[in-house]
Amino acid sequence: MGKRSWSEADKLLLQEKYGSSTSEELKELFPNHTYSAIKAKAIILKLKKDTSHFHFSENQISELIDLYPFTSNIDLANRFGCSIHSVENKAHRLGLKKDLEHIRQTSRERFTEDHPARKFHYQKGRTPENKGLKQIEFMSEEAIARSKATRFKKGQLSWNHKPIGSERIDKYGYVSIKVEEPNIFKQKHRVIWEQHHGPIPKGFNIQFKNGIRTDFAIENLYIITRSDQLKTENSLIAKYPKEVQLAIQAKGALNRQINKLLKQTDNEQTN
Repeated sequence: MGKRSWSEADKLLLQEKYGSSTSEELKELFPNHTYSAIKAKAIILKLKKDTSHFHFSENQISELIDLYPFTSNIDLANRFGCSIHSVENKAHRLGLKKDLEHIRQTSRERFTEDHPARKFHYQKGRTPENKGLKQIEFMSEEAIARSKATRFKKGQLSWNHKPIGSERIDKYGYVSIKVEEPNIFKQKHRVIWEQHHGPIPKGFNIQFKNGIRTDFAIENLYIITRSDQLKTENSLIAKYPKEVQLAIQAKGALNRQINKLLKQTDNEQTN
């Protein structure tokens, strides 16, 4: 079959419909052209798919569900005539995942000697071209002059440097404050306690009376030994009211006595 020409009307229609139409819709609009020819003409006309409005037909959705786990997104995009971004978005909305073995195989292929990306890898044992050379020996004077503008100057602070007094919150909800350079932080409630009462003795912690870790009023802070904290506040029964805690402790003591008597009885029967 010979090459079919594109009329001006067809070109205008392609410009209007290409961005928002599926491959199936385009083939229906241009029955005299193969889909490859449609894509080629779109490239010549510099047309692009509108990924925000790309519509997958029911048949394409079924195909995507079947093929996605074992097919690359590039191949899927070519199959459906859309962008890779559209494939990824639709797969995410459908909750589709790549097959684990497919991922492993793809990863292995990337490290084969004949893989296209291999030529960009820095080979183990390769000697850098500028090893042992002075800068002037591998860069022009103009390039060296341009590099001076972006060099890190002695004493220059990094862009993310935080001054003393800066605060941050850790994943446990505790606020830390920067107290020294270059990057020394301490928990803020401990700093405030020491400002009022002096150094915290070894083996002691500072806690919050109301449990709010951002309430730094000195009246809300109290000191406690770590051993007492483990016995009370951090124990499994600390979340219960005091009367319930006492009942649990009494039950524990009773169980210990029962176990002790049972052990004595077993020993007497054995003897």
